[in-house]
Amino acid sequence: MFLFIDTTEDEIILALFEENKILRQMTEKARYRQSELLLIEIDNFLRKNKVSLDSLKGIIVVKGPGSFTGTRIGVATANALAFALDISILGIKKEGSSLKKLIKKYYKKVRSKNPILPIYSKSPNITIKKKN
Repeated sequence: MFLFIDTTEDEIILALFEENKILRQMTEKARYRQSELLLIEIDNFLRKNKVSLDSLKGIIVVKGPGSFTGTRIGVATANALAFALDISILGIKKEGSSLKKLIKKYYKKVRSKNPILPIYSKSPNITIKKKN
């Protein structure tokens, strides 16, 4: 069983798949709330589908391009889970393809345990403290 994670936009997309077949998927609106919702949604999604973390063989995460914060949160979470569970991880670019096509294209490539680096569509919006 493999887990798919995409947080590059205003929603969290999760899917469970084996081989190139999607078994379950869900989408949750999460605009500006990915950091507080992602782990909760993963936990709920796995519990609802009676899947334990130990049964995961690998993770595919969309590494971008996408929003700076959303992309960073998804990639960091996927890296942490893969490291903690000692499973393979694959970062993919968002190609405008359907989830089914992405999984079919990449499921055989989930073999590496190297961390994934995010790809941002624009620079972060970091404010500079005003001088008084």
